[in-house]
Amino acid sequence: MDNNEQGGFTTKQISFFTICLVVIIGAIFGYKYYTSTPEYTLKIVIKAIGQNDLNTFNKHVDLHNIIADYYDNVLPYEVNKNTSLSKLERKMAMDYLNDMRESHITELESDIKKSFTVNNNSKSNNKSKNNLSDFFLKNSQQSTTYNGIKAKRFFNKDLCVISLDFYDNDLKDNFLVDLRMQKLADGTWQIIKIDNVLDLYIKFPK
Repeated sequence: MDNNEQGGFTTKQISFFTICLVVIIGAIFGYKYYTSTPEYTLKIVIKAIGQNDLNTFNKHVDLHNIIADYYDNVLPYEVNKNTSLSKLERKMAMDYLNDMRESHITELESDIKKSFTVNNNSKSNNKSKNNLSDFFLKNSQQSTTYNGIKAKRFFNKDLCVISLDFYDNDLKDNFLVDLRMQKLADGTWQIIKIDNVLDLYIKFPK
């Protein structure tokens, strides 16, 4: 047998096979790493919205907690900045908001999730407009442009904040949306709150 042959394979063939194996294994590990990143989960969420996939959306977006955080930050801000209210009136308003908190949050959450409803029997040229994609289109800032991920900060291996960079044509300025995300048992992530929700509320004109 030729010194350059081992079990019928030449050294060149063995080297080529080894290189291919290393590339394949690297690709597999690379893919597994990518699918366990927050960026991959953001793509899952976008796809879920586009396809009106409520189950996937629910898995990767804690909508109840996001709304609750908005409620707890924005509404007290609105009450406290209203200088026409007396101290007693502010207290009464806050007491009312606290009493109605869960029902208000649940109602808004339900309204958003109803937007996933699609009339599957509609003809392709007459599709139902009652879906989440249309909801976000109607309720988002139409003048904004998404520029990508600006920063990513990890607090530990299971908790991070992803900063999404946008440009608003009306404001002529960039702004960040800071999404706090937690890692799920299967290695993917879930959006649990918008860290700078009050700053965004104040920044954009009503």
